Amino acid sequence: METNIHVFFACLLLLAPSLVSSRVLRLCDKNLRTKVTDGTVQRDGSLLTINGTVFPVGTYWHERTSLDEIIWWTCPCMVGDCIRLCMRDVAAIAHLPMAPLPSHVPVWEGDVKKTVSVTQYFKVVHEAACTIEGFFWDDGLTTSDFRIQKDGSIYSPSKNDPFTSKYTKAKSYCLMPHENRRHLNVLLCDPILDWEVIVFPLFFVVSAVFLLLTVLAYVFTQNHYSVFDRSVVCFSCTLLLAYIGLTVKVLSAEASYITACKTMGKNSNCMPRNLCFIICILGINRTRYIGGI
Repeated sequence: METNIHVFFACLLLLAPSLVSSRVLRLCDKNLRTKVTDGTVQRDGSLLTINGTVFPVGTYWHERTSLDEIIWWTCPCMVGDCIRLCMRDVAAIAHLPMAPLPSHVPVWEGDVKKTVSVTQYFKVVHEAACTIEGFFWDDGLTTSDFRIQKDGSIYSPSKNDPFTSKYTKAKSYCLMPHENRRHLNVLLCDPILDWEVIVFPLFFVVSAVFLLLTVLAYVFTQNHYSVFDRSVVCFSCTLLLAYIGLTVKVLSAEASYITACKTMGKNSNCMPRNLCFIICILGINRTRYIGGI
């Protein structure tokens, strides 16, 4: 027993460096980090970049390449208000001509508008992308159609997009300057699914399995049906068909918002009431057939 304890602690000591290094590499999300080729570590441990930006300890790390070169990764959004510049690969896939980020952009604070220097006012995350997927606003979108806020978020007073609220944080979008430098394309990122949405299909499947077992148990173990037996079979059949339908709908990604289904079918993204009514009728007819009514 004592030997096993010693082996356990020895394994922890061996794993400690890897655990520490993995934590270091997760100072910020990969879509919120920026590569810095030239950086100098100061006496206080901070990193000074070539453009004069200072990254305190805990907002940067470094990696060594196969050629023994040091690459610094920084987290601009941890230092100050930031905006993200889209990857050029994303622009190439979308067949959009991408230009360098303008030196000055209009920034809004409430209803007050002012033109500021991008690099002096914001920390810029270069080569940004979306964690899942994204979509562009309409082509030809100008800065008059949305407002860049002082904290780096954008506000769209005339847009009512189902994927995002009016205020979109910097981590949920990136800017793609057009080659004529007169307007900016905006890539909006699809929201990351909450754990509740992820487990919904699992519960649907589990519920459907147990409902099916309930129906089979009543079909093959009862010779005479009482009103209670028929009610249980009807209820189980109806819920079974509903769960199967919801499972297919969720897995096929037809519903944009699973949380909207809490409105009990009042939202068009959820299962329509007509379909629920058909499921109930099918469940009742199936019960009548089983019960011999």
